[in-house]
Amino acid sequence: MTPKEGLLSRLVFSILFQTPHPLDSAEIESVVSAFVSGAIVAYDSGFDGIQLHASHGYLLSQFLSIKNNHRVDDYGPPSELKLLHDIVSSIRAEPRIPASFVIGIKLNAGDYAGDQFTEEHALSHIRSITAWRQVDFLEISGGDYESPDFMGRANPRQAFFSYFSRKALEYAHGTEDMRPKIMLTGSIRSVETIEDCLSRKHAELVGFGRPAILYPDLARKIVDSRDFPTISGTPELPRWVANVVRVKLVGAGLDTAVWVRVMKRIACGDNRRLEGNVLDAFLRLFFGFAPVPPLWALSLVFLLILIVLSKMLWPTA
Repeated sequence: MTPKEGLLSRLVFSILFQTPHPLDSAEIESVVSAFVSGAIVAYDSGFDGIQLHASHGYLLSQFLSIKNNHRVDDYGPPSELKLLHDIVSSIRAEPRIPASFVIGIKLNAGDYAGDQFTEEHALSHIRSITAWRQVDFLEISGGDYESPDFMGRANPRQAFFSYFSRKALEYAHGTEDMRPKIMLTGSIRSVETIEDCLSRKHAELVGFGRPAILYPDLARKIVDSRDFPTISGTPELPRWVANVVRVKLVGAGLDTAVWVRVMKRIACGDNRRLEGNVLDAFLRLFFGFAPVPPLWALSLVFLLILIVLSKMLWPTA
């Protein structure tokens, strides 16, 4: 956060997020163990595999990113892939998980956007992961919480990251028997786009996020009818709320909140489509309550309202 973000933004971020610190060796071991435990739970629950989310500013992405990883130990550049490798190797070494269990990795093309050096750096990551011979697929995505373009709505540039994905596919060749398949995900909303992506060798697999949440049987629908269902946009907060609470994270958080609620409905056997109280979804994501909040949360909301009103009534104060 910078001073230009404003007092309210800084206050919200200070409340919602802790001050980050470099992980020590014990914490890193704990992270690896947690991922292995998660893979065991997934396998025991009947899943065919898991995906390690190394993009969009999350923990694994921070280790891979030159922008964020300033460590000077075994996990810093040029060994920024070590944590990811430790996790993959530990999952493969777990006797309770069979060799047929699928492991995928989600990479953020946006982390590598820039000059030729960063492009080569990104592709070197692809080659290194391929050389492990332990990963089944690599998904190419992009964006982060500060600029969440990976959550953007459909537009003419539906396959926005196709170039990076195509280059990744070229670099992954050479070990055909064990190389990971390359997946492209990002605002793919038509059968024609799917066919174009695959025929042009931008990728070998295509992934769906929000469409698959609304239609868990989406792949079967497309195969059976060759028709892509209409995906409605995410409901928005009232304009007055967006104008008052000028915090960039709120927009991305709202979008996440609504879709998380839809996933929870599916888990509970409720197959209603995207609808409902948007503000309710937002409060559930950021404060853990709705519709009846605890006293501390009400106090926090009241404090934020007072701050906003004071800035409106006394702008020069």
